[in-house]
Amino acid sequence: MNNKINSINIESQKSNIIIITLMTIIALLLRVNFTTFDIPVSLDGLEYYSFGYEIALSKSFPVGILGTNDGWALFLSPFFMLFNNTDFMTLNLIQRSFSIVLSVITVIPVYYLCKQFVSGRFAIIGASLFIFDPRIITNSVLGITEPLFIFLNTLILVIIFKNNSKFIYLTFVLIALSSIVRYEGLLMIIPVTIIYFIRFRSNKKLIRNFLVGVILFLIVLSPIIALRTNANGMDGLSSHIFPSYISAGLIEKPSSKLDDSNSNENFLLDLGSKSIFNTLKYIVWVCVPLFVIFLPIGLYRIFQDKNNKINYLILLSAFMIIPALYAYGREIQEPRYLLVLIPIFSVVSVYGLNKFRLFSNNFWIIIFFIGIILASVLFLWYIQDEQYIIKKETYYVSKVVADIANGVNNYERAYLLKPAELDQKWPKPLQVADSGKLKGEIITQTKRIVFDNSPNLEEFIQNSRIMGLSHLVIFEKNQEEILNQVFLKPEKYPYLEIEFDSEDMKFMNKIRIYKINYDEFDRMLE
Repeated sequence: MNNKINSINIESQKSNIIIITLMTIIALLLRVNFTTFDIPVSLDGLEYYSFGYEIALSKSFPVGILGTNDGWALFLSPFFMLFNNTDFMTLNLIQRSFSIVLSVITVIPVYYLCKQFVSGRFAIIGASLFIFDPRIITNSVLGITEPLFIFLNTLILVIIFKNNSKFIYLTFVLIALSSIVRYEGLLMIIPVTIIYFIRFRSNKKLIRNFLVGVILFLIVLSPIIALRTNANGMDGLSSHIFPSYISAGLIEKPSSKLDDSNSNENFLLDLGSKSIFNTLKYIVWVCVPLFVIFLPIGLYRIFQDKNNKINYLILLSAFMIIPALYAYGREIQEPRYLLVLIPIFSVVSVYGLNKFRLFSNNFWIIIFFIGIILASVLFLWYIQDEQYIIKKETYYVSKVVADIANGVNNYERAYLLKPAELDQKWPKPLQVADSGKLKGEIITQTKRIVFDNSPNLEEFIQNSRIMGLSHLVIFEKNQEEILNQVFLKPEKYPYLEIEFDSEDMKFMNKIRIYKINYDEFDRMLE
């Protein structure tokens, strides 16, 4: 009888492995299909690229670039060294490829996390909700930190539920690694410590195992802390986890007056209300389209039949959401702060679906998988199609700007000027600002000049002339009405000489680059 049961279990495990493998292949193909390999990484992704490339180039820890959250760039740097003699776009391909692979293989720890709460059949459903989530897919192709951070945090969640107290060693090592990737990973020390002491309180080696885990944690972190402190004068952990602007707003001198106290209270109320409102708003947004139905069902079931494991999961979630609350309180409008919770959303969702007898039939599970994939693909097409075209065309324009301009107006998606210059000037890296408001940021040789409150174009050009303004990039529709008028009636501005017109390239978006003829401009003002 036991042999028969074991045989059934083995067959079931084999089936699960096959299904997960198929899901992984489909998810990988989806990510590759939605990756814009002809447009390089930008914004945060470019910062991580620059950090990793600087290590590959100089064989030393970079000074000025980043300051914290450099774990992803450190992970990339050995691979950049191997392919150092290629080109900018090849290194971008490597960065994006590793990001995609890490996102896809996270399905394995998500599956085992779900198995802590439901059967293998439903754990596969939970894993599919994660791997086909549109936000996880779109984030994974950007070449930024989240895929590695989510992978490490999901491993922590899996291991903390293991019954062997010695797993605390690995847990603390993983917390250290996740803290290097993103400093908020440090917060996981608190719930993990609480859960460890509750679960293993009767273990005679409780304290010894915990102290060994702490020592391993410090051994992993110490070299990075030393390198960061030597390079940038801060450890990138305590220096960031206690925000100075909050401290400045809350720590008062003994002579503080009543109105200062009221100001602090207003600050906290404002921060709290923004945190809660924006977090709830983005939770709803992140739940569309896959979790919007299943998550509420799971939450209802969780509050009905709580157990220790569920309580631990709630505790872990409470600490994992703190960075999002803080970010949204500062009105940073980015859903990515909640992506680390997607594995937990998957667990909660299948915990609710576990009671549905419908899923005891393989036919309905297959239909469910197909529905998830279709919903994800349709949602991705909806949010990405137009963005890809305008981004690709603006990148081409940015490459032209990098070739011909000394200074340009801060046009829409002007952040693409950084990768455009990097591509043009390869293998030479861009400079890093060592002072001022942009300290620590990568800066372009072509200056980006923000449009001021000038009542007309002539005044803006006159004010910006000293800053090196040489060209204007003008779209068919601009944020500044003055530029819209230039696009519609360029003949009214004889000092503007057209140097690029997207219609010549048959672009879908109308974009022009004008050179400012200052001789003609000065004659007009006389």
